[in-house]
Amino acid sequence: MRWGHTTKGTFTISKAYDIQARQEEEGHDIIWKKVWNGGWWPKVTHFFWMVRKGRTLIWDQVQKIGFQGPSFCGLCHQNGKDMEHLLNNCPFAKQKWRQMQGVFERMDRDQNSIKGTIILWRTHIYSSLVVNRTWNLGLGFILWAIWKERNHRIFKHKTTSQEKVWEGIFQNIRETILKEAWHE
Repeated sequence: MRWGHTTKGTFTISKAYDIQARQEEEGHDIIWKKVWNGGWWPKVTHFFWMVRKGRTLIWDQVQKIGFQGPSFCGLCHQNGKDMEHLLNNCPFAKQKWRQMQGVFERMDRDQNSIKGTIILWRTHIYSSLVVNRTWNLGLGFILWAIWKERNHRIFKHKTTSQEKVWEGIFQNIRETILKEAWHE
């Protein structure tokens, strides 16, 4: 047998480590570029980065440092308290993803992973610049809207309808595109 990653064909731990480290960096670069070059508002970009790093303060993270609190999702009140549930598997989040799919008749979403969704979310897929920009902004603003609604329900004890949250997502997209057009 021959290992194809060295000139002699022999396996070495150091070469295997180099290959794995390079693959992790490549995946990190893809996500890094998408997060910081997304063109979202700074607070959305920061939130997006925190999601990617697993540093958002939701109950599974807060409980690790000793705080006590509810063990359920703030949106659906089911037993899902981690970021993957909140942004990907919660019925509230799934509805937002379905609405996005309905508008664009496509979806670059990994149903098992937010990180996977970030990697899958393709840019420059439509011929219209405005439609393309709307698509690109959609990812960040959907995640941001889910996070805001979760916090609104937990800290203010108020609920916004699915329709109002959806309108807010497109209002944010519209404002961003109009601001960009104004500055050109």
